[in-house]
Amino acid sequence: MITVIAKHFGFPWPARFVARAVSVVLVAVLMIGLAGCSSAYLWSCRQEPRVNNPLLPFAGVHFFSDCPDCPNMAALPAGAFIMGGEPRGIKDSQNGQSPPHCATVRRPFAIGRTEVTVAQWQTCVDAGRCRPLLGKRERLPNEPAADTTWTMARDYVAWLAERTGQPYRLPSEVEWEYAARAGTDTLHWWGETPLPGMENMIICPRDSHGEGDDRCQGPRRILPVATFRANAFGLYDTIGNAKEWVEDLYSQYNKVPRTEEPRHPSDEKRHVIRRGTFKDYPDPRAGVYVSTVDTRVPAGPSVEFLEKKGERIKGFCCPYSSKNPGWTDAVLGLWHEAFSPPERRCRWA
Repeated sequence: MITVIAKHFGFPWPARFVARAVSVVLVAVLMIGLAGCSSAYLWSCRQEPRVNNPLLPFAGVHFFSDCPDCPNMAALPAGAFIMGGEPRGIKDSQNGQSPPHCATVRRPFAIGRTEVTVAQWQTCVDAGRCRPLLGKRERLPNEPAADTTWTMARDYVAWLAERTGQPYRLPSEVEWEYAARAGTDTLHWWGETPLPGMENMIICPRDSHGEGDDRCQGPRRILPVATFRANAFGLYDTIGNAKEWVEDLYSQYNKVPRTEEPRHPSDEKRHVIRRGTFKDYPDPRAGVYVSTVDTRVPAGPSVEFLEKKGERIKGFCCPYSSKNPGWTDAVLGLWHEAFSPPERRCRWA
């Protein structure tokens, strides 16, 4: 075709040369266009929603509770973000935080501003629908409901959904990290560097050898929820203080879907615990902080597993969202945002 056009207009160069030159230009334009689309996609992924200052509240969030002793929820907009992070050390490689990839929350949802507290858990126990928390230690009513299994967290969420008539469940990994990051793409929701007074975590000098270094600072005990600052979405304790259950079964990120739906691979029995705790020291071999927004580890859901490992899983959050994936997601997202309450997600420690 290009050869015919060249002959018709009488170009002085050989028609074959013109055809090749035009073909090269077209291929180059196509490749630049594809690269531009890819860059724009990742750029929009990093910028939606936009948070210019992580220390200031994000204007698109509102708060509510379904009952006086129900978790206080933050209703979040739909959006996209870069999930995970580059490998920073041995623990990161083992626990699968990489590779970073674009993840999308297609519909608005609500998530607990704090982990479910001891007092909220006790309400479920008094109703005969939840078992007492594991262990015999003394707890404050406003502490995270520590020492639970994944199954126990699910029992509370099911009871809360039945009680309120609203679709509560544990958050998926995508929903949890989207909420924890609050529009940022750094290791901590406020930036790359740990800062005293921002979260309940142990902070050590750069040359620290880890646990046992008396230069490290931190409360070294679990604290009541909302003791420290909230992120831009109004969520507390998304780093440090207590680990949190999510709905997903564990899988490597190269197998994880890029939407908010929970992941349940058929060949996996372990569940996922997100972020670090008040007692996690940096990895001295790699200088890596365990308490970051992309921290994830696998764990079994049974009481026997937790007792064997000596783990105290301390919190969870309840989310809530629409059930209509497909090409209509954009329209349905706007519809649900305008006319329907968001689905709830409970943060469970």
